[in-house]
Amino acid sequence: MQCRITEQSGVWTVPLSAKHTAYSSIFFTRGRSAPNYVVILVDTKKFIAMYENNNDSLSAIPRADTWPPQQLAGLSSFLQPTSSHPEMPRLTFSFDEVRTWRSLWFKQRRPCLTFGNGRHRLRYLEYAGAPCIPVEVGVNGANFLADLCGC
Repeated sequence: MQCRITEQSGVWTVPLSAKHTAYSSIFFTRGRSAPNYVVILVDTKKFIAMYENNNDSLSAIPRADTWPPQQLAGLSSFLQPTSSHPEMPRLTFSFDEVRTWRSLWFKQRRPCLTFGNGRHRLRYLEYAGAPCIPVEVGVNGANFLADLCGC
């Protein structure tokens, strides 16, 4: 997989697949540019798989191809290339230690994603065929997230 995301003057360009006919790329900016957050590029399929198996208290957003047409059109309109660019998904990443019924004596580490924003944007980018996605993630979990699903 080739990740062709570029960054210029604080604007990240995410190319979409040819099947997305509304526009060919989406532009994102960072959020508040907090010093304790960095941008990493994640493989869309690996990241979505981790998101769907997440132990977060928020339930996973369903796939965009199951959304009502007006919801899909609304997010498509929000993300279309204009002079103002939306923020990229922002999250924290850590590991939870849990005991399972099979391992009463041992703890199992499971990845845990917590979103500040961008869960719907993530699903739309998957729908639009973006092979990689830029996300803003807390520095404490950035290396772990990059190891698990980075581009």
